[in-house]
Amino acid sequence: MIGCVQAASTGAWAWPYEIPAKWIGHTGFFHSGIRPAVNMILSTVSYVPGKGVLVAGTAILRIDDEGKPHVMLGTLRPAPGVYETPSEVTYTPRVGLLIAYDHSGFAPVEDEEGRIVRYRFLSYKHILRQYQDRWSLVDPPKVPDVSGDDWTIEAMMPARDGGVYVFGTNRGPMVANIPHLPRPRLEGARWLSRAFHYDGEQWRDLTPSGLGLVEFRSECRLSDHEIAVVGRVVKAREDGFLDRFDPWAAIYDELSGRWQVLPPPRPPLHPLLRWRFSHAACDRTKRRVWVSADCVVHEARSNWIFRFSQEFAKLYSYDGESGWRVYDLPERPEEEIEEPDDAFRAITALAVSPDGTPWIGLQTELERTAPVLRLVEGEWRVYPLPKVSGVSAYHPWSMGFDPRGEGWATAFVFGGAATGSAGPLLLRMRGDHWEQQNWTWSWWRQRGFGLFGPLR
Repeated sequence: MIGCVQAASTGAWAWPYEIPAKWIGHTGFFHSGIRPAVNMILSTVSYVPGKGVLVAGTAILRIDDEGKPHVMLGTLRPAPGVYETPSEVTYTPRVGLLIAYDHSGFAPVEDEEGRIVRYRFLSYKHILRQYQDRWSLVDPPKVPDVSGDDWTIEAMMPARDGGVYVFGTNRGPMVANIPHLPRPRLEGARWLSRAFHYDGEQWRDLTPSGLGLVEFRSECRLSDHEIAVVGRVVKAREDGFLDRFDPWAAIYDELSGRWQVLPPPRPPLHPLLRWRFSHAACDRTKRRVWVSADCVVHEARSNWIFRFSQEFAKLYSYDGESGWRVYDLPERPEEEIEEPDDAFRAITALAVSPDGTPWIGLQTELERTAPVLRLVEGEWRVYPLPKVSGVSAYHPWSMGFDPRGEGWATAFVFGGAATGSAGPLLLRMRGDHWEQQNWTWSWWRQRGFGLFGPLR
């Protein structure tokens, strides 16, 4: 993977390449999280057999099974038309390394009088493949009943047969959060999410027939031949406007090719206007899936879908013997809640460590960094996150564990110039505490000694 290979189309482009990185001291400063300082984003964390921990981002960080870091540079504009930051990355020996790019934006939709009635979601997708040290662009799968610009790649993961699963979501009819516009109208949408299989040559659609308006939110491997998928089922009114949503979960059997839709758990409150499953993490030894749920009692304003007057989170588990079990989060200290009407707590990351215990990252009000929680034999244990100079608060964005039991997490940052971004903040679980993990690489190993940009 190390080296500089020019793209065939033009000498101005070059494929990505990997070089060794190294861990450096824990300074506690956000802007010295990596060196040399660059405008970097880190997003999803996943463990992939054969590669180690993969952290997608502007530069892809790989932590091998011995704990040594490696960095893939040259991921920015590696080929004509490929922009933005890699959003997902995975690997199998049969397919090789796959990197998904998703450059998203919005376009206004006007009525006959020229008034903006909604915003259409646009997504420009590209998939890079490295197989046997050769790079190529892979055409994304073709989807029915939607233009190629309306859907986005949400997740990728290895398949049992050596292929890769790709999960996509139709974002076109779901755009909201625009103050002067009504809630989303589905406009005759027939699907919201689809599942595909890629074997290195062709795509195969695995979406169950009659799925309806189900949106996939998270996936994990439940056993050597099963995948758990969770999300929400969306219900619309007769006029097409979004009305409510409820949790949805299913298990895909790779041997039979069949989907088993699980019965939803009982709602924690009645009536509950909207609730969904947002994250999933699997304990393969016990064939148990852990799921976080976002619950909404009612809206603050009827025309804003993403603004709620009361929101809370729950943790669920499911196995074939016990069915669904629910776990309440521990009560927050009263001194943390200054404005009860504005108080909320959402689960932003979920992972299962090798011992089978679930870990959750939390977001509360934007001025506070909430601790990570771990559920051990029905009791919650609290793990404070380190203070990082230069940011007012942050919360875990994605979390995962390697077979050695070390945890890794990326973070969404608030405060300072980095407000509202998934910055280059990497967290590492060592022993019984989380710490900021800084890392760097040598310019001497970098293409052109870094003269063409810090990430080239």
